[in-house]
Amino acid sequence: QTENRSILSVFAALFCIASIGVEQIRWSSKKFQYIFAAGILLATATNFFYTSLTTYYLFDPIRYFLGRETAAQYRSRLSESQKAFDYLNSASDATRVLLVSIHVPYYLNKTYLFSSFSDPPIAEVLATDVTNVQDVVQKFRKMQITHVVINRDAYQKENQHNLYSWSKERRLLFEEFLLKQCVPIVRYGPDYVFRVK
Repeated sequence: QTENRSILSVFAALFCIASIGVEQIRWSSKKFQYIFAAGILLATATNFFYTSLTTYYLFDPIRYFLGRETAAQYRSRLSESQKAFDYLNSASDATRVLLVSIHVPYYLNKTYLFSSFSDPPIAEVLATDVTNVQDVVQKFRKMQITHVVINRDAYQKENQHNLYSWSKERRLLFEEFLLKQCVPIVRYGPDYVFRVK
């Protein structure tokens, strides 16, 4: 969404240049001039529609602007994992959080580990040099990770689409760690919050 908004300024500059170009072209026929002008108008209308779409549909700020919801409520409504982040922000025992298959940690006010869209999955990275569950436990203690948040739907989809390159044994080892060495605390939709024992 940020990338989509950023390109709007590029379009605006192109439209300004195109307008200057239209004024300076010596048209051999009025017909070509009208066709070109119609193309510029269509592009401008398309840009206006796209701006409206991203502003009022994707981000839907009207309720917030009218004071019908708080900034926290707005973030929770627009961000899928924000409810889990809100819980962790208020948890005094949460110091460092591991985010699994959650790639946009906006407004999480704790120290966190995560993988961006182009990074190797963080869970896979942490499981590369371990041979048993106790190794995972020791690594988490050494890194002072107190909580794990996993988006189950995204985790399953990413494994199915081979975004993870780990072996089945490594995956099962990490999942065994979650089941046996972590305590499930709360769930918000596909997001599960665990506390490391």
